[in-house]
Amino acid sequence: MVTRPHRLDRLVRAGAVALVAVLALAGCSDDGPDRGEDGRITSAGDLSVFDLVPGDCVVYDDSLESAHETLPVVPCDEPHEGEVYALVEIDDLDAYPGERELSNRAELECLARFAGYVGVELADSTLFTTYMIPSIRGWQDDGDRTVVCLTVSAGGPLTRSVAGSQL
Repeated sequence: MVTRPHRLDRLVRAGAVALVAVLALAGCSDDGPDRGEDGRITSAGDLSVFDLVPGDCVVYDDSLESAHETLPVVPCDEPHEGEVYALVEIDDLDAYPGERELSNRAELECLARFAGYVGVELADSTLFTTYMIPSIRGWQDDGDRTVVCLTVSAGGPLTRSVAGSQL
């Protein structure tokens, strides 16, 4: 998966600051963190990018600028920088459209879902957004068509979910 972090400036216009990180595509791991009956993460660990769901809290730092098969997740009441807020299926395309087209689609689709999850428009938020798009290998070999939308804290670690927080 390819990560495209960006921030939409809340004081000016919707400008994006892009930074690329490649997340390697891999099969699901059985050694991941535990989930409670409600589906929430109950113990920290590394989770396959394919197993992420909205509400998963992610320890997001500079280490994500290199290839990864998994992301570090924690219960949302533990310090973390990011949270998955949407999964978007790009199921209307057969052929890989290229990173630029996928990034454009991801940005639009993730932006459209931000306020519904956080409770405030991104322009009025203190959060950044980022997204992960399928790599060409994942698209062709694994049938990966999922964009993962994440919030990222701009002011230090969070210790709660951002769902409905209006941050």
